[in-house]
Amino acid sequence: MGSDTVRVAINARLVSFDDSYRNAGISRFIYTLLEGLAALDSGQEYIVFMHPKEADRATDSPLARARHLRLMRTAIWGADGPVRRIAWEQLALPGALRTLGIDVFHAPANVLPARLPCPSVVTVHDLAFMR
Repeated sequence: MGSDTVRVAINARLVSFDDSYRNAGISRFIYTLLEGLAALDSGQEYIVFMHPKEADRATDSPLARARHLRLMRTAIWGADGPVRRIAWEQLALPGALRTLGIDVFHAPANVLPARLPCPSVVTVHDLAFMR
């Protein structure tokens, strides 16, 4: 990638290839977004944070073949679960973005880390809880 390349990071920790409900909703949205980005070589570099198991399962997918997508296996301290995922998003992710020199961060699952070293975009899928 050239020096003028914009580095975009995407939190894809919720992508799942399981044959279950986990492979629907936000997981499907994120995967479809990544498939579209894999097919579109726009000159940006995409750093995609994924669960290690799902990153390994993606090795035969269009995501792994796109040279401008870099799948990052993100280990979370100890066992997986919502509390550990949220702790990773809030505590470790901002440091990783800084270390990797990310220009823009996309959080496609309703929540941004409280402190970010770069501009960000969050996708909010549903506001029904506000009613």
